[in-house]
Amino acid sequence: MLKGRNILLAVTGSIAAYKAASLASMLVKQHADVHVIMTKNAEQFISPVTFETLTGNKVIDDTFDRNSGYHVAHIAMAQEADVVMIAPASANVIAKLAHGIADDMLTSTMLACEAPIYLAPAMNTHMFDNPVTQDNLKILREYGYHIIQLIERKGDKINCRHILRRPEVSDEEAKKTLARLDSVAAQIRSGKISFEQAVILFSEDKNTKNNHGIMASTDMTTGAQSSRYKMEDLHFMHQDVAKVVERLNVGEISKAFEMDANSGMKVCSIVKLKNKIPEHKADITDDFKLLTEIVNEKKSEEIIANWIKEKIKTTYISIKDSWKRTGYKYNWLKS
Repeated sequence: MLKGRNILLAVTGSIAAYKAASLASMLVKQHADVHVIMTKNAEQFISPVTFETLTGNKVIDDTFDRNSGYHVAHIAMAQEADVVMIAPASANVIAKLAHGIADDMLTSTMLACEAPIYLAPAMNTHMFDNPVTQDNLKILREYGYHIIQLIERKGDKINCRHILRRPEVSDEEAKKTLARLDSVAAQIRSGKISFEQAVILFSEDKNTKNNHGIMASTDMTTGAQSSRYKMEDLHFMHQDVAKVVERLNVGEISKAFEMDANSGMKVCSIVKLKNKIPEHKADITDDFKLLTEIVNEKKSEEIIANWIKEKIKTTYISIKDSWKRTGYKYNWLKS
């Protein structure tokens, strides 16, 4: 069943790390091509040599290992994997994955991976039951991770629970949810409840539920957060919301609609437009400083571009075939 399949086994720093050797052995016996990534903490429990002996492949544990056999190891391993298994998965690595931290080979590879990822948590019971860990697992489920939990074990027989990554929602269920939200919107319009009260009572969005339903905008240049959006930014980050907002007047509540959440799941929403600031047209008197900065920035870009073009003429540049692509801003690839 696994013959010819590329299995990426990721081992983290848990006392259960030694059990991953048995898993690797079983996968190899099923004729899978097994590659192993280990964290530095995992190597405190079991040697990489064990996995290299079992799988016949070099263990990768360093993002910057020049002898890994890959051009860019974490990207190549992510692309080649048919399935990823993080077993055991420590509380530390679970937290990093849930919040997009990529500070080692394992976490960097997971961020670049599009293959199904199965994760088997292994830690102290109190650590596992901690609300922080449970929230992190919930986030990972929303992002598409398959969570494997052990229910009981009798000798070599185990009973596991597989938490599906995204439950399928039928069209009928979606219609019912939209109808329910439309009734909530009607209550807000009639004054029976406020929009802020509806958020507390009905919202399941952790980002806005405790913020009176206000969506936070992050400035792409400075990283500063605000409750105001530029329309072009709203279209870029929340296209479904932007299409609805464009048709709303200030203070108006939208009809219920479906949208794609950041987790990749379909959700049903209603939105309220709190305020709209008319577009500002630049004026030479009021915006002289801003216009000067724009002109100077454009001149600087032109100077740099011309310098690069001249340097390319007299500079030999070698690019590996695996890194060559079309669409370079400057003509690096000379015949």
